[in-house]
Amino acid sequence: MVEAQKWLTDNYENKKDNTEEIRINESTEEDIELEGKLTIDGYPNLQKIFLGGTKGITELSINNCPNVEVVFVSDNQITKIEGLANLTKLRKLSFGNNKIEEIDISQNKQLEMLHFAENPKDFKFINGIKELSKLTFVITTLLEQASGEDLKEIAEGLKLNVDGKTPEEMKEAIKNEVAKIEQNKTKLNDKLPGLLDSTATVDDAKLEEIKNNVDKGEKYQKLVDETTNAPIVDADKKEIDQTKLTDQLGKATDYEKLVNDNQDLVTDDGSKKIDQTKIDGLKTSKEKLEGALRNAGIDSNDNNLEKNLAMLKAQNWLDTKYPDKTIGGKIEVYDNMGVIEELIDGELLIDGYVNIEVINLERWDKIKDDELKGEITKVTIKNCPKLKKLKLNNNEISEIIFEGNFPDLVRLDATDNKLTEIDIKYSTKLTTINLDEAPGLDDKLDELKNRPTTDNSDQIKNLLGINPADDLPTN
Repeated sequence: MVEAQKWLTDNYENKKDNTEEIRINESTEEDIELEGKLTIDGYPNLQKIFLGGTKGITELSINNCPNVEVVFVSDNQITKIEGLANLTKLRKLSFGNNKIEEIDISQNKQLEMLHFAENPKDFKFINGIKELSKLTFVITTLLEQASGEDLKEIAEGLKLNVDGKTPEEMKEAIKNEVAKIEQNKTKLNDKLPGLLDSTATVDDAKLEEIKNNVDKGEKYQKLVDETTNAPIVDADKKEIDQTKLTDQLGKATDYEKLVNDNQDLVTDDGSKKIDQTKIDGLKTSKEKLEGALRNAGIDSNDNNLEKNLAMLKAQNWLDTKYPDKTIGGKIEVYDNMGVIEELIDGELLIDGYVNIEVINLERWDKIKDDELKGEITKVTIKNCPKLKKLKLNNNEISEIIFEGNFPDLVRLDATDNKLTEIDIKYSTKLTTINLDEAPGLDDKLDELKNRPTTDNSDQIKNLLGINPADDLPTN
């Protein structure tokens, strides 16, 4: 035999901090036997002690080993085990076939397995066995040596009502309950492999995993049952269809991009959703646009749509403000106070206003008596037989087109524009033409000189800056 303390020193003393198990088969020798007292002291990470069958250990003391969970020391000559009270994590204790007469396990509240058979007949548990209700092994031996009071404590821990029962009846009731527990553990192990370890103890990590899976399963079922998820569910199999899910996720990505690219269409409550009312508004605007294009004779599929839309901006203003083409008086950009209502830009067709006498589209601040700059680029006048005055000053007009007869037109103002030519044969009564700051017309003045008639001589003189009393030059 080997002296127990020396064996421990030789095999474990130099690796105390790293030792998690002490067991006899760590030795290179086979069937080694130990003798004498053994003190295991100062192993901070020690969890398991396996020294069963070494035959000669007489006393065991375990000190400063706070993480010990398992102690197996059966088949020795042990008369006492000291230090158990400090092993607060102890779950399994086996000391059968020794010489222990009493032991105190009252502080080992985590104890789940106990083996103590073949110790002296008068063996007893000091301070009671109230915490032994967790034990599920060797219960028969335990019950045979338990007193009536001990039996009541065990039954109470198992939530059994044994009032009025004899000790034998209490033992039978406890055995039956423990058997049920064992059966349940077997069923659990069959249904949930890995839940119980080799000692039938619940594996906490595995239990947590099962709980998580159950939670996930419930969430999955809610996804399947939710009516709004019908597009991603296989109705026959009652499960999520991966193909449909992938398709919907793709649509969700597209939707998110749509939201990010069209912030003007997003709801104002911060929910990052497309506002249907804004979409409807766009649709209505589109329909109005298409209608306006049709009214203006513009093909929405025309390659010149951008140019035509430029015309539509000015046209929309005219059609909105003057929808009644039978009105008389003026068409103008000013309100009743002489303030310009809005900036009119693009091309403009004024057609069919049979009673209009004045068209005033010039840009001028009447209140400040100051020039403004408009953005009308082209004006076409058509079927307005009563027109007398046309004022287009301070714009970007490059072309003025007259279609039809204008027998009453006496005045044309188009200073500060971009005109390069103009046809004045449309009216014999035109007496005032103001075309200052239109350098593109300089080359056309010679043409005017060659068209003296009695009907338009005065307006030509005015255009050329000739005194009305003087004669027009001839070739």
